[in-house]
Amino acid sequence: MRVDISVVQERYAKMSNEELIRYATLDAKGLTPAAQQVIAYEVDKRNLHPGIFDAVEAQNRDHSEEEIYAYCETLQGLDCPLCRKTVPLNGTFSRQVKAIIFSGHTSDTYTVACPDCLDKTSKTALHKSLLQGWWSPVGIFRTLSAIFIYLRHSKHHHDEAPSPALRQFARLHVGPLTAYRGDRRRLQSIITQ
Repeated sequence: MRVDISVVQERYAKMSNEELIRYATLDAKGLTPAAQQVIAYEVDKRNLHPGIFDAVEAQNRDHSEEEIYAYCETLQGLDCPLCRKTVPLNGTFSRQVKAIIFSGHTSDTYTVACPDCLDKTSKTALHKSLLQGWWSPVGIFRTLSAIFIYLRHSKHHHDEAPSPALRQFARLHVGPLTAYRGDRRRLQSIITQ
């Protein structure tokens, strides 16, 4: 099934600037070249920051490990979003499990912060999972996976090199990292969310 490009043009034209920027920086992976051109046209027409279209292109190509490390270095140079320290940041991945009898909820989170804050946030997620996660048959297994994730990721919090979680965070946020390169305030907002 092929979508008519005029429908795509109409859709993007109806978006507010904020919606178009959010879409172009976060959700443009997999767009056809024609749809990318429509976004480029809208960015030019609205006189938006040219980095917005760079974000679209960045999401639609593969990145070398060197490029990912460069994004990680940018992230590591920001202030900690939790305590505002100016030490090199790193990243972690945590899972929090809540279970009640036959239902449950699992939330997975990437956090970029200073090593001390990473320790606190992952311990908090682990403690909540240990208290609230095992109250259903499925919750037991999910809580065990949360423990495994904690053990696997917490050992990298104090590494000088970017942790696997920070590298994955950079891969997932390549659009905004490209669009806002050089704008420290906007880069800071990426890790504050």
